Amino acid sequence: MTKYYISTYYINAYLNNEQSEPSSVIHLVLYIGAVEEEKMFYVLEENTKKYLENFQNMHLSECIAFRHKKVTLESVGEFFYGKLSELLKQQGAELYQIEVYTTSTRRYKVSDRLLLPFQYPGDVVKRIEHIREWSQRLYSAGKEEAYEEQKKK
Repeated sequence: MTKYYISTYYINAYLNNEQSEPSSVIHLVLYIGAVEEEKMFYVLEENTKKYLENFQNMHLSECIAFRHKKVTLESVGEFFYGKLSELLKQQGAELYQIEVYTTSTRRYKVSDRLLLPFQYPGDVVKRIEHIREWSQRLYSAGKEEAYEEQKKK
């Protein structure tokens, strides 16, 4: 998939079941890829929104996934990454990455792949060079290890 889009959703929810805690607006930024472009903008968006409405005005600590533990941005990110990945896969799409935050000063990102920063082309070149360098080191180390094994035989 070469095309992807970024979609933002908001959930007004309580992170933990504490009386003094005000509800938080949880921002979910999804990086989604889909083969069929028309699905990217209507079907996926509607189904994702419908799923997330289940969590509006909810104490997330009452959700089965978070029961008996403190709800953190990290656990919220992991939970929604897994659930939304499944939901989107059923619709022929792929969730590349999710960002979760309540304030703009602290964001948590979840992905199961190496993502290069699309917005900084110069940085991408540096990262690709770094990946190549490490790949070459690992390859060389593997060859050396195989050579040593051959010598022992």
